[in-house]
Amino acid sequence: MASIFEEHHLCHNSRQLSSEQFCNAEGIYVLDENKFIFNKVIVGQTAKARLKFTNNKKVPCVLFLAIKNIGSKMSRNVEIFDLSPTTLSIHSQSHSFAVVSFTPQTMQLYSAVLEVTMEGTSRTTPTFKTKVLEFDLMGEGNLPSVSVVRPALRNTRENPVLRFRRVLVGRRRTLPLMLLNDGNVPAQVQIDMLDKHGVFTLKPAPGYTCSSIYCTKLEGSTDSVNLLLALASPTPCVSCSCSCTPQAKFSSH
Repeated sequence: MASIFEEHHLCHNSRQLSSEQFCNAEGIYVLDENKFIFNKVIVGQTAKARLKFTNNKKVPCVLFLAIKNIGSKMSRNVEIFDLSPTTLSIHSQSHSFAVVSFTPQTMQLYSAVLEVTMEGTSRTTPTFKTKVLEFDLMGEGNLPSVSVVRPALRNTRENPVLRFRRVLVGRRRTLPLMLLNDGNVPAQVQIDMLDKHGVFTLKPAPGYTCSSIYCTKLEGSTDSVNLLLALASPTPCVSCSCSCTPQAKFSSH
């Protein structure tokens, strides 16, 4: 059985799935529960798993593969789980591959059963099929999720607010902006800061190297900054600093 999933991770039971070893694995076969898991697939994207079927006999064989008990089908006949090919003709002492794909359409858990039967012959029945293998398929649709840890202050619309105290002209005051990737998949965050007075700056805070951070001017604008953050998982926290350096006394309405 293990040879079928030789291109994927093998796990003894579901209790081990939360360990670091399987955190970023794309495909996992759980031995005790006889199920194959498509791990951390984003909604609308397709994950594929190649399975190896070996014929150790001295005669050729024909395998028929089918996915059973699919929970739902989407419009335009797009299925959540798909299989190609559905028939494998394998020579003696040889092997062949089949590919199972998983395309979640919503944030929910999907399951199905992959069944493999083999064609054979006997004296009483010229042609018959025997079930030789069956295991579960599981996968869950995921979407990126990011929350603001700091600032904790919120306005009447429950949006985060960075509120600077009075600052002397030419002096700088800095407040932290901390983002948390609280989802199961990596996330990318784009921050656009419009600053008509040109007194605010936004940059990565020192010591946070777990994420990729890019800071550029917005195209066609002299008073806007674009900050692009790539938040990894499972090291999901990144901190930026927003600074205010007033050059003159002004009031806003």
